[in-house]
Amino acid sequence: MMQFVRIWRFWVMGNEWPKITFGELYSVPSRNGLTKPKKIRGEGFKFINMGEIFAFDRMLNIPCDRVPLSDKEKSSSLVESGDLLFARQSLTLDGAGKCSIFLGDDEPVAFESHLIRVRLNHELIDPQFAYYFFNSPLGKGEMWTIVEQGAGQAGIRGSDLMNLNIPCPGLNDQKRTVEILSSLDNKIQLNRQTNQTLEKMAQALFKSWFVDFDPVIDNALEAGNPIPPELEARAKQRAEVLAQAQTEAGKLSQENANTGEGDNNPLAYLSPEIRKLFPSEFEEAEGAGWVPKGWKAGDLSFIATALGGFAFKSKDFLDEGKAVIKIKNINASRGVDIYDVNRVSDEVASAAGGFLLSDGDLVMAMTGATVGKFGVIVSEDGESYYLNQRVCKLSARSKGGNAFLYSALNNPGIEEAVVSSAQGSAQPNISASGILSISMVVPPENLIEMFNFELSSLYQKRINLTRQNYKLANLRDTLLPKLISGELRLPSTANTEPSLKATTP
Repeated sequence: MMQFVRIWRFWVMGNEWPKITFGELYSVPSRNGLTKPKKIRGEGFKFINMGEIFAFDRMLNIPCDRVPLSDKEKSSSLVESGDLLFARQSLTLDGAGKCSIFLGDDEPVAFESHLIRVRLNHELIDPQFAYYFFNSPLGKGEMWTIVEQGAGQAGIRGSDLMNLNIPCPGLNDQKRTVEILSSLDNKIQLNRQTNQTLEKMAQALFKSWFVDFDPVIDNALEAGNPIPPELEARAKQRAEVLAQAQTEAGKLSQENANTGEGDNNPLAYLSPEIRKLFPSEFEEAEGAGWVPKGWKAGDLSFIATALGGFAFKSKDFLDEGKAVIKIKNINASRGVDIYDVNRVSDEVASAAGGFLLSDGDLVMAMTGATVGKFGVIVSEDGESYYLNQRVCKLSARSKGGNAFLYSALNNPGIEEAVVSSAQGSAQPNISASGILSISMVVPPENLIEMFNFELSSLYQKRINLTRQNYKLANLRDTLLPKLISGELRLPSTANTEPSLKATTP
C-alpha cells in the first residue's frame, strides 16, 4: 500500500506569510452566476449549482445539470481552470462562503446565481494556494467575519469577500505548498475513483449472475433447453457473446497449439467449477416470475439478519468517549462518517455491548428523509462504534463476508422498496423486520458463498482504500494550516524532492 512519509530534515519553522487584501489579487471583478429556472434545465451547457459546491471541492470534469446559454451569457458566465467558486448563500452558517476550485472540463461550463466566481491574477497568486487558504481553519475564520445570518439562511457579499486578508508569499513558496497539499488530495481522489471502479465491477458481476441470470442462460443455450419468453432478448445477446467467445477462444487455442495453452470452451471466462453451480433450466416461481431452477422467491431475511440500535439517551452524549453511529453519519456514497459522531462514557457503553460495530459492517437508516440509505463501517485505527436507535445493522447469514449482501442492497430497486415500505405521517419509519421483508430472488447458499469468495478481496480492498484516505486526509489537514500560514515551510534553497514522497514499504 502506498504511504506518504515526511522528510523532516527539510522542514523549517518560519514566521507567518505577509498578507494582502484578496481583491488586489483579482484579474477581473468577481461575478455572480446565472438564474436558470428548473423548467428549462436538462439540455445545453454544463451548469454548476450549489449542490456541486458542497459535493466537489476540486472540480474536474464533474457531472452536473445542463442549461441553454445565450452568446452573451457564454461570454460572461463561463468558468475557467483556476477559477474559485464561493457559496453566496447557504441554509447553514458554516456553508456560507464554502470555496471550491474549478480545475477544468472537456466542455464549456457555467455557474448559477447563488455562487460567486473569483478569477485571480496567476502572476500574483496560484489559485490553488487561495483555495487551500479558504479551506483551512485560518481561511474559514476569516470568512466567518463576513457571514451574515438572515431569515432562514446565511450568506456573504462579493464586496465583503474582496476585502478579506489572505496570506501571499512568493509564487515559488505558494507552488511548493500547493504541490504538497495537492499530492495528498490527488491520492485521495485516486483512491475514491478506484473504489468507484471496484464497486461497479462488483455490481456488474452481481447483475450478471443474480439479476440477468447470464450463466443460467449460457448453460441453457449450451444444453438446448428452452428459454422463457421474458428472457429471450437477453438470451439473444448471450448467444452473440458466446459465439464471439468461441471464435476468440478458438484463435487463442490455435495460436498456442504448440504450448498447450488456450481454451476453446466458449464459457472459458467463467471457470467450470463456478459454471457447474448454475442450473441449465428455468422454472416459474410464484410472485417472482421465471427464475433459475432450484432458486426461490424470498426476501432479505433469507440472506441477512437485522439488529436495531440501542436507545442511548440524549443526556448521555459527550464530546469524548465511545463513538455512536447515528442516522446522520450514513452518507449517500455508501459510507459512514466516523468523525462527526456523538460519544458516550465507558459506563454507558457497557450497557450496549451487544450493539458494537466492526469494520465492514453494513448499517441502514430506518427513519426520516434518508430511510433506506446504507453504508459500510470503516474505522481509521480499529476504533469500536456503537449502533444507535433507528439505525439497523444488517449481517450476512452466509459464510465469507458481506460482499453478496452489500451488492444485493445496492441493487436498483431495493432502496426504493424500503422507502415505499416505510410508514408514518410525520416522517417515514421502517422496522428491522420491515427491512428484512423486502422481496428478492434467492439463489442457493453455495452460489452466495462463491460470490463472497470471488469478491472478498475486492470488498476488503475498498475498506483498505477508505481507511488510507482517512489517514491521508488527516495528514493533509494537519499540514494545511501550518503550510498556509507559513509556520511550516521548505527553505527556498532546498535542493530536494518534494517533502512528501510516495513510497512502497
